[in-house]
Amino acid sequence: MRNTEAAACSLWLASAASGVTADIVTFLEAKKRADPASPIFVWMGDAAPVAADGTHQNWGTSTLPGAAGSKWGWSDFGPSSVASASFGTDFSVAAQTYGGAADQTRVRERANRVA
Repeated sequence: MRNTEAAACSLWLASAASGVTADIVTFLEAKKRADPASPIFVWMGDAAPVAADGTHQNWGTSTLPGAAGSKWGWSDFGPSSVASASFGTDFSVAAQTYGGAADQTRVRERANRVA
């Protein structure tokens, strides 16, 4: 199942998504408990609005209300694929979508309406 076709639920971790995204969420939550002052959270919170290659970094999970920091990734090899991970005070979330940044934001918005 492609993540753009994944069924939404109240917990992104429990959605029909990749095990990698679940691992990222598990990592972020464990890191928040064990090392809340980690530089990882500072770096994610201070991410540039535009990456060095010119890609805008204002899409996907970063558009969730309360997102305090995010990390984005994308691939131009083969079919277009994007990923994002974000954290907030009481959540961590990750998503991987076949398509572009706008596709992932639309999937995220649709998931929130259903949840």
